[in-house]
Amino acid sequence: MILVAFVALLFVFWVFKGLKHDRNWNSGRRYPALPKYQRSGINSELKLNERKLDDIQYVLSAKFQRRRLLNFEEYELFQRLENLVSRNTEGLRLFAQVSLGEILESSDPAAFSRINSKRCDFLVVDKNCNPVIAIEYHGRGHFQADSAHRDEVKRLALRKASIPTVEVLFDYEWIDVQSELIKELGNVFS
Repeated sequence: MILVAFVALLFVFWVFKGLKHDRNWNSGRRYPALPKYQRSGINSELKLNERKLDDIQYVLSAKFQRRRLLNFEEYELFQRLENLVSRNTEGLRLFAQVSLGEILESSDPAAFSRINSKRCDFLVVDKNCNPVIAIEYHGRGHFQADSAHRDEVKRLALRKASIPTVEVLFDYEWIDVQSELIKELGNVFS
């Protein structure tokens, strides 16, 4: 009995020593890479559990507040698009700020990671919630830093998945957007 308690105490000491040693494993990165699930042994499982605790500690120590999903210009366009889409008899719906990782898949994990956190501004889906058309709004503040690169990555991924994209510039004329969207819907349902 004493031997079992001693071994258990050594194990606990070993575990806490490992956690203390790895306490700074997250330094310099917002989110550390997950340990490889294929690795066996207690170390990879401990790191995974430490990451889970680390995530919880970050969230508990941070302040969060609500923020608008769409700015004024985006919301104005959303209302117009929603009105247009809802008049369609195909049972189409419009969603805003949809993660590409939710509507695209790839057998290549590296390629998928490049698009997973990117979003399309608006997405038209059919009555079965399948993506039909992505709509990208390029507002006044859109053209900054690497926006052209981000847009191209999204455009290519959507094209490869056969999801047409309608791009709307901040100085759009509604009649032009409307006719382009109706044309694309006609192409999809023809």
